[in-house]
Parts: sequence; structure tokens; C-alpha cells
Amino acid sequence: TTASTGEVAVVLSCLAGCALRTSALHDAVAAAAASLALRPSPNAVFRLAKALALLGELRLAEDVLKAALIVPDAGFRGKSGAKLAALLQQVRHAAAVLEAFKSGSPITDREVAMGRGLVVDWHASDALEVVDMGAKGRGVRAARDIAPWETLIVERSRAAHSEPHQDREVNPSAVFDVDALIHKVKFSSSLTYAVSRDALLASAVARLYDGGDVVPPVVPVEAMLDHFSASVLPLLCQHPDFFAPGERLKLSSRQISSVADVNCHGRRIGPNFDVHLFPAISLLNHEQRPNCDDQLIVESGRPIALVIRANRRIAAGTELTVSYGTDEAAVVGRWQPEEAPAA
Repeated sequence: TTASTGEVAVVLSCLAGCALRTSALHDAVAAAAASLALRPSPNAVFRLAKALALLGELRLAEDVLKAALIVPDAGFRGKSGAKLAALLQQVRHAAAVLEAFKSGSPITDREVAMGRGLVVDWHASDALEVVDMGAKGRGVRAARDIAPWETLIVERSRAAHSEPHQDREVNPSAVFDVDALIHKVKFSSSLTYAVSRDALLASAVARLYDGGDVVPPVVPVEAMLDHFSASVLPLLCQHPDFFAPGERLKLSSRQISSVADVNCHGRRIGPNFDVHLFPAISLLNHEQRPNCDDQLIVESGRPIALVIRANRRIAAGTELTVSYGTDEAAVVGRWQPEEAPAA
């Protein structure tokens, strides 16, 4: 039998929902937009707007929601309308937080968390400069004087995996140590799959240090935060098939696994041990007494973003550093920050 237009629209909307849950945001945008092209649906509108917001397209997400809420007799009333209206408020809050970041205003963790997962990637572009640090590999340097507690980077995870941490000792301060994860191979597998479907993620992973003898070239911080390619329409997913052959990267599973092992950020959250990849933040090198703090923003047990803030006044030209863990011997043994590249 042939599926009706309405049935196809429902399947596409459900596909968008699945893509959202697995952080395949470009797939979510494409599937939700295709569903709406066949039939108006509050669920498809919600999923399209949320995916756009998570990709940083806050104004477009707001326009989608406002347009849906003013359409008469489209079924966007009652509980469905309330759900869309609530998301609209979250999008507006996230936009306000983003503007505050850009203006340099101090933002509390509570204000970030109130975005309910809609806080988008941002960095103080005028304050950060990626440079060659010699034996340490790449690092990030202050391009201007930085005030105490100034927010420098806000980054959402590009890949994540969560596992129960079992009944074994886990050092909660070793925030970049993923050895405590029993099945960390699952994270590498999920990252490998994600890279095969997201050309921009593949580009970011290819720019990260994999622990070998070759240090990747210096790249600007924003190169690690790109979510859309100008050569691909925003309503198309960023699948390699939509890119020119010369722009498609083929990374081996061994290279992806090595990048994951060197650059991942692990932390215990409630009963689970979560592992995340923050490509831009991974450019920061380790120091026992760092001049920046990292704060994982968690809401209802779910990580939203990692925020990097200066913990003191930092003069222009000074390297920006974070702590990979309080066990210095373990950090040196794993990353050798004074002898080999750490990012």
C-alpha cells in the first residue's frame, strides 16, 4: 500500500524527534522542515524551532514559532500552543543571555541553566588567540586584557555518552580523565558514527590533536564552533553527501578514537559518568594553577554547556589554561603537558 501524505508527514516529524534526542541537529532541521512542507503540525514546528535554536539560529527559531502561533485554525492551540509558547520564551531567554555574553555582562550559572538547553555556542572572539606554544603544541592566548570572572567560551557538547559509574572510586576532580568510564569504547563508536554523518563535526575532529607526532596547524577558535556551511543550504543536513568531493574528510576509526581519548571531558553527574567532546575548549592547555575555571552547567541531571571563565585578571599575551585534574602526576603521565602537545 502507498502511504498517505499525512502518514509521511508524521514519520518525518518522528524522525526529527529522534534526531533531536541524539543531537543530530541538522537531520532534525531537515526532517522537520520536510514534514511541515507536507502538513502543518505543532510537533514538527516545535522540533524545527528547537533544532534551529540549538544550532544558534535563535532569530530564525523565534520567527518559526511566532508564525505558527498566529496561524488561525492550524491546530496550534490548547496544550500544543502552550508548548510552542513555552519554547518561544526559552528561545528569547537564550537570545538575551547570548547578548549579555557579547556585551561582557556577568552571567550566573542559574541564568545559563534557565535557557533549558537552548544556550548556544559563543566565544569572546576579541579576547582569544590560538597560537603555537612550542613543545606544548597549540594553546590559547589572551589577545587583550581580560577581567576577573569574564566569560570567555560557552560551548555545547558536539558528542556525548553516559554510563553508570559502577561501584568504584572515581576522582570527580579529574574532569578530563575518561579512564574511569567502563565502556568508553561506546563513546568512540558513537563519535565515529556521528562523524560519518556530519561533515562539519568531521572537520572539527580532524583539527584536534590525536596524541601522535604531528601537531595540527593553528586554527581560530571559531573554526571549532561552526554549525553550518555556507555552501550547504541551512535546511539540508550537513551530511558529507551534500558537500563537494574535495570537502569530504575520511577519518579512520583509529584516528577518531585517538582524538576522543586525548580531548574528551569526563565527569560524574549523579549516578552516571558522562563523557563529552568540546572541540574549542579542548584547545586550552593544562596548568596546575590555571587562570581559567571550567563550569559544566547541568539542569535536571542533563549537561547543557561548558563555560570557561577567567578566575583572575589576565594580561594580554598570557596563555589561558584550565586544570585537567588535581592529580598532577596522573595528568603529566597521561598528557605530558610540558613535553608534548595537549590540544
